[in-house]
Amino acid sequence: SRFSSVAKLQSRDMSPYLLSPKWNQSEARDHAWAFYWHGGEHQDDASAFAIDVFGSPKMYAELDNSLSFLQVSFPVLWFLDKSESFPELILRWCKRLKPHHGYGGITLLVSPDRGLAQRYSPNIAGFAGRYPGLEIDRPMSHKLVTQEGIKGGNWLTILSTYFVKRLGNQDSLRDKLGESFVVKEYDGGVMVVANSAPEVGDCNRNIDTPLYRKLARVLKPI
Repeated sequence: SRFSSVAKLQSRDMSPYLLSPKWNQSEARDHAWAFYWHGGEHQDDASAFAIDVFGSPKMYAELDNSLSFLQVSFPVLWFLDKSESFPELILRWCKRLKPHHGYGGITLLVSPDRGLAQRYSPNIAGFAGRYPGLEIDRPMSHKLVTQEGIKGGNWLTILSTYFVKRLGNQDSLRDKLGESFVVKEYDGGVMVVANSAPEVGDCNRNIDTPLYRKLARVLKPI
């Protein structure tokens, strides 16, 4: 793998790469692929804008249900003045990608340099212990143990039809969650939204995350 600055591309247009016909070739499906794009000035910067993607080889996906992942991040207030909200954007992506499961909320940003990020893991653990609503994610590791069950819920929780059926159905899910939650359907699953804004909480100030606790109880079977 190598780092390449988008600024070096003519017009900075990524679509020729993203929409390249090579992705549709049968040979491409036999290999794992990955990329990590971020908006930092330097290659090892932690950036509020980032896209981290891994695609499992077709053979592994078919043999042992090996998962792929898509992880994205934006600044917390990025969508305030946008015509499309963050939940609306994610729901649109769900309609296109039909994910197995997923989650979204407030997180901590780390360097794409794994060694540098690992150096600050004690700090991350400290923040996670204090703020229970933070979404701390290691998708490359978590995908190995979330084939038959989900990692957890957050402000946005995406469940494929496979998991919805294990919870009963969409109507029973709505009934169990109650009025503070919105369950948005798409062809292939649902996206559960816990109120209009994420909960973060603060154990040092006795600020709880009641909706996330309720969500966790409902999702416990999966």
